[in-house]
Amino acid sequence: MKHSLSGYLRNHIILSGQGLEFYKQYFKDTKTFYESLNLDFRGASVHLNSKGVIEYAEIDMSLPVTLKAFKNNAHGGALSSILESCCVVMYGFPRLLGNNAWMIAVEWNIKFHHPIPIEESLKVLVRCTQEDDERKFHLEAKVFSTTGKGALATGTGFFLKQSL
Repeated sequence: MKHSLSGYLRNHIILSGQGLEFYKQYFKDTKTFYESLNLDFRGASVHLNSKGVIEYAEIDMSLPVTLKAFKNNAHGGALSSILESCCVVMYGFPRLLGNNAWMIAVEWNIKFHHPIPIEESLKVLVRCTQEDDERKFHLEAKVFSTTGKGALATGTGFFLKQSL
């Protein structure tokens, strides 16, 4: 079942008190950074399996010319930041904010399979590959071209639950 990220947080996660204040402050603090990456999480969606557990999250996007490195391709460090941010916001927020927690990256790795084009339609998918003790998460984020080249890059990381 597909839900918009904001709708899922609003309708399925009770955001009140500390969780709601953290959510508001997070996006206030990161607004300029995310705008520079052309990253707007209002277009993200969360997909649940039949048991109501997050199966994966996704967002459609394009990378702005300001992230151009060489030959109309994106700078790898910028893409790495985008993928790690997608893990935290698109998976971590819906998974943990209702429990007054979020996740922080402890380890982050990225592999580039193809050059990442600037100003072309891309899709980012985030999924959890392993969860331990409801506080340790192994996440994977992949960016795909909408032209069918397969995965352009894959980010994998180890994240820890952090109290607000």
